[in-house]
Amino acid sequence: MKIVMLVDRWSSGGVPTVMSDLSVELKSLGHEITWIFYYSGNPENKIIPQIELNARFSGDPKALIALKSHLKLVNPDIIHDHFGGIWASAYLFSQWRKKAIHHYHNEFNVVSDSPDDRRVLKESLFKNILMKRYKKIVAVSEHNAVTIKTFLKNENNVTVISNSVSKPKHISNKRKNDTLTIGYLGRLVYEKGIDSLLEAIALLPKSIVVNVLIAGDGDQLYIEALAQIIKNISLIRFNFLEELKIKMNFLVKLIVCILVQDKNLLV
Repeated sequence: MKIVMLVDRWSSGGVPTVMSDLSVELKSLGHEITWIFYYSGNPENKIIPQIELNARFSGDPKALIALKSHLKLVNPDIIHDHFGGIWASAYLFSQWRKKAIHHYHNEFNVVSDSPDDRRVLKESLFKNILMKRYKKIVAVSEHNAVTIKTFLKNENNVTVISNSVSKPKHISNKRKNDTLTIGYLGRLVYEKGIDSLLEAIALLPKSIVVNVLIAGDGDQLYIEALAQIIKNISLIRFNFLEELKIKMNFLVKLIVCILVQDKNLLV
């Protein structure tokens, strides 16, 4: 089976990671996988054939024409779209819509509360005009699936594929002390709900010392809002690492912090 994976660009974020994991597994099962990037691809990829559309902006007509041409050339059995957006109309309003699956990586109902008006407008257009034309929708959680099914009014059009992680065989519930370390590495944007995480941690008993490592980049206004939340709750109980672009540095700091349980380690 020929499968095309569509995404905006390659990055170290969650969407390309999920796409890569799915592609490797599908390839091992004998399927033919092609990656199409709206902007730029992964220069280090040596396993999956990839096509770059080199779009200059969202809705770039040159990129849309190139997308249509590449789809005709590849002639896929399934188009697995991880991006969506206005440019998706290049195939959704054509013969390819019957083969198109959309993987919705965000929480479906969070956008209506977003402070970004442009994001709300863009997502509203996508949901109301484009989303109903996909043959299948992939949700990342059961909660997300329920909200999408309600919107689409179709119980059979949505399936759940949870983001996967490697789980150890045994997890101990025993704690040696009253220090809790929590790490977040990813985009610092509203839909990730980091503010809700901090507010939930604030409800923990005061006897528990909480080390929170937050790393990534994104919306500067949201980053400033997170810093204000931390200041309002308690500066002593939180460690905020505003930007860390190298994953390994973050993971090393997180591991060291857990091992030594030093609440002043990152100050």
